[in-house]
Amino acid sequence: MSVQRWWRGMAAASALALVLAAAGSAQAADPAMRIAVLEFAAAGGDAELASLGKGLQSMITTDLAQIDRFTLVERARLSELEKELKLARSGLVDKKTAVKLGKLAGATHLLSGSFTVVGEQMRLDAQLFAVKDGKVALAEKIEGEREAFFELEKELVRKLVGALGVKLAPKERASLGKVHTADFEAFRQFSRGVAAFDAERWDDALAALREASRRDADFALAKVTLAEYERIIGRLRSRADEILAAKKELERLEKLKERDTEAAVVGRLFAIAQGKDPRLQLAATLALAVAYAPLGSNRGRLLTLRGSEDRFAMQRTADAMVRAYYAAATARFPAVPVLPSDRLIGRMPEQPDEVDAWVAKLAQRLEEEGADYPDNRKNLMLNSLRWPVPVAERLGLDVAGAAAMTERLYEQGLKLGADAFWRDEQRELLVKLFRRTLALDRATKLLAAWSGETDNAHKLKGFASELEKNRDLAAILEGATRHRAEVAEFVRGNVERLAIKTMKRMVDELFSGERLGAAALAELARTRQVANDDFVLLGDHPVWPLQGHFWMVTGPRTDARRAQGLRYYREATREPFDALAIVDGTPRERLTARFRLEATPPKGWWPRGKSAKGADSLADLGLTRERPAAAFLFGVSDVDCAPKDRPMKGHAVVFTPEAVRLVRFTESARGSFGRKTAWQEVVLGERRLSWGSRPLEVEVAVRGAEVTVKAGGETLKVKAPEAGSGFYGFRFGGEGYVGVEALEVKP
Repeated sequence: MSVQRWWRGMAAASALALVLAAAGSAQAADPAMRIAVLEFAAAGGDAELASLGKGLQSMITTDLAQIDRFTLVERARLSELEKELKLARSGLVDKKTAVKLGKLAGATHLLSGSFTVVGEQMRLDAQLFAVKDGKVALAEKIEGEREAFFELEKELVRKLVGALGVKLAPKERASLGKVHTADFEAFRQFSRGVAAFDAERWDDALAALREASRRDADFALAKVTLAEYERIIGRLRSRADEILAAKKELERLEKLKERDTEAAVVGRLFAIAQGKDPRLQLAATLALAVAYAPLGSNRGRLLTLRGSEDRFAMQRTADAMVRAYYAAATARFPAVPVLPSDRLIGRMPEQPDEVDAWVAKLAQRLEEEGADYPDNRKNLMLNSLRWPVPVAERLGLDVAGAAAMTERLYEQGLKLGADAFWRDEQRELLVKLFRRTLALDRATKLLAAWSGETDNAHKLKGFASELEKNRDLAAILEGATRHRAEVAEFVRGNVERLAIKTMKRMVDELFSGERLGAAALAELARTRQVANDDFVLLGDHPVWPLQGHFWMVTGPRTDARRAQGLRYYREATREPFDALAIVDGTPRERLTARFRLEATPPKGWWPRGKSAKGADSLADLGLTRERPAAAFLFGVSDVDCAPKDRPMKGHAVVFTPEAVRLVRFTESARGSFGRKTAWQEVVLGERRLSWGSRPLEVEVAVRGAEVTVKAGGETLKVKAPEAGSGFYGFRFGGEGYVGVEALEVKP
């Protein structure tokens, strides 16, 4: 089976079978009771609710899997069979189809159904077929209130069990009685997540499942499905990025290894990481992750390479290695992953001929350390789980994703019997992350349970203070009768910086009027500033500002790391350099980028660093009306090299009000702090363009040396020799405003 086909199979799979197996669900004692549950089809009502059929399928499958007499056909297998038979999702299937599909799936019984939502009412129609002869063992129509969907699902499961003549044990009755969620919106988001995953819309799937978990903290099925999807998607993405990053890094190392022993050692590690032995792959990938990335107490290795190579590329290689290691480690150690740290690494080999034996020993330590002494294995894992946030950042997660990952690892650590120090350290971190995502109820619940473990008066006073902080933060959010989204964004961005009293005073002063005044907009601009040497997510694309970050802000943020758009504004300055930002951090030779260039600032924008004193609106600032040049970069190499004989170079599609042109550029001068202050450019192609104040919709397709640019109704097709594989991003230069919105990049 090809890798691509295997991944498609994984993408179609439900998390349920794996999760239930890990939880120790009993296998059916009677192999003849094997049930296939089809996706419920939408028979009418709101089209926005069509994905509920997948949520119902998952919930029913999960409930039936709790019964010892039943085994369930995996969703992946059913999905494949439905595609092979070219079945339409039209609801109830007929006898002939049920028999054929059931026999191919190896099922004894097949459940099909549909659902209808009209107004506040919901109806489930279901049929249970005996595959052997096609007889209908159960035909049910269950109606009720939409908000009581969970009661309808449970009633259907009970009738199905009764129709099969199964007598439930007390434990099974208790399991079936547990409601997955009573929150309809959480159910809808869960269903959307499963549907998006099946359609291979990974980012949409994770976002929906996170929202389902956020809305209902007790929705266990959403949490375990999210964890499994994150693992599968992480493996899919990390493997692809690892291959691209390794290929590019090996090209660089190949030039150095003849004269640099360190480069030769690293090159050998990459070769092993790309090998066929999974144990050695994992060990070599761990060694590379630790060598390239400062994690835990490790401040990074490869000092020789850092002095001569592209430091930005090395950091993105670090990201790829951490993603690859984390995905492989969570698959190999599903109970508790060993996060990348330098604890097992020790001193790395100094000569290439030492690498193979060293990696073999490291692989053995990963697999066997603590085999004779279980406490060693426990301590190894618990110690590695102490620094989840730096790993989450290397994985490209937003703050909500980091919180979900930290919580999951915390729960796994508890199962290992973590001591009080470890528990307290992780709970303190979780409280901070919950506050940064405004999950104040979860922070309060955690603090309340934590405080119940002590009767120390001093500690209890501290807990009371933290609980009051949550209460006061919630009061600020609930008291915002106007500009709720902006208040939430302000609180998220300042919850660790400002005292509660100060924050409340500022919210009352800045966000209580009919419209947002200049002072409020200036404060939001500070919250939306783009930090140097850090990343922000535009949609799901990480963006790293390389220079000129003080001229850039993002659009509104729904998470401290997740924003809409990137906005540049600059006035006359003595600093003669452009602003640079790299997107995704993955070198590619083929890509299609779509985005919108805005020449007019949107409502709610304020230039970073501009004081609001004496100003009531943007009109009072006397902003320049000049138009800066905006460029989409691709095929970029040598982004951040210390030696001046390694200038940054690549290709750029440059947009001005009058023209769009493709140029090959090379850094030609540097200023203080290594800033790139001038470029040498060779124009490869140009077309006139009329870009006024209206937005400019842009598409740039790069296929090796073939480049096609579509903008403002014009098309420019140019050959880009020497483009090759490289990074991509944006460059802004000159005075004035320009914004990048609706960014989408695909291979």
